[in-house]
Amino acid sequence: MAGSGVYSLDDGIGTLAKFAGLHVVVASADFKTAWVSQDSFGLGPNTVRKLTLVEGSADEWESSTPKWFSSSGDSELADPQGLVLGSNETELFVGEYGAVSLLNLKTKESTVLAGTRHRVGYKDGVGTHAFFEGVRHLALHKGGEMLAVSDSDNTVL
Repeated sequence: MAGSGVYSLDDGIGTLAKFAGLHVVVASADFKTAWVSQDSFGLGPNTVRKLTLVEGSADEWESSTPKWFSSSGDSELADPQGLVLGSNETELFVGEYGAVSLLNLKTKESTVLAGTRHRVGYKDGVGTHAFFEGVRHLALHKGGEMLAVSDSDNTVL
């Protein structure tokens, strides 16, 4: 378990960890690492937090908040919701408000693949020429070459 029922943004082990605005959780195949999307609702940055199973425990998790960065300078995630772990478990695809991003779990680099963070609308397109309103769910083809995106606010896939 991680969290205490207290609405806050504190990292820690077990009940010392505190969360706000949780959306989606995905776990590694061995279930020793998990990632959770979080909208902080003004308490701090919107982010994706890492949960690690405490050594020797079957159900206690430690929370940590990686510092994501982007070469474009736009590193704060925009209301991250949908998550899907890449097939090699070194990448995490994130559905955001206005964008779909890729987080490199080794380098902590954040790259917008489609859309633009904080700029919303509806337009079919490639890269920054696409517009989304609320990417809530993602599905990755088992080979990793196709990503399905559910844009809930525009009611399109």
